[in-house]
Amino acid sequence: FFFQAEDGIRDYKVTGVQTCALPICQGDSLVELDSRVEQATVALALAKSENTAELKSTEESMQLAKKRLVRFRGLYESNNVSKQQLEDAESEAVIAEMNWHRARENQISAELELDEAKAVLALRTITSPVSGVVVERLISSGELVTEDDPVLRLASRSEEHTSELQSPCNLVCRLLLEKK
Repeated sequence: FFFQAEDGIRDYKVTGVQTCALPICQGDSLVELDSRVEQATVALALAKSENTAELKSTEESMQLAKKRLVRFRGLYESNNVSKQQLEDAESEAVIAEMNWHRARENQISAELELDEAKAVLALRTITSPVSGVVVERLISSGELVTEDDPVLRLASRSEEHTSELQSPCNLVCRLLLEKK
């Protein structure tokens, strides 16, 4: 994947915080980065995963080829079709089944691409790594941030330190811990 060196803060999920403390729990959504591209990718992947026309049509072709093969085997045994016609029907049945398997694999790939797109979209939301309080918003909505820019200052309830929540331009939340 290629990630931009800068990302924009789209929205703070915690509102009303400038310098006052706002209680949060571990896992709470705190900041949402601009995710329009990722949302479009999810929409496209969803459409592909729901498109079953190829799978259904290849399944129908496979069933038809199998029925035709059964019919040709009976006709061959009664000397009504040539060996070449029987072999052609056998080959068509094998090819139809292979096409169905390819369509099924494509469907599975589309579903996996949807899962991946959803996971990438989820990474555009910064969640709290600790329970505690938001002490300060360090950047306003709409501002661009880089990987090393602190976005929020958090104070943990259970430990004797504050944390600066970094921008996940590389899609990894990092904490810089500093003693009080």
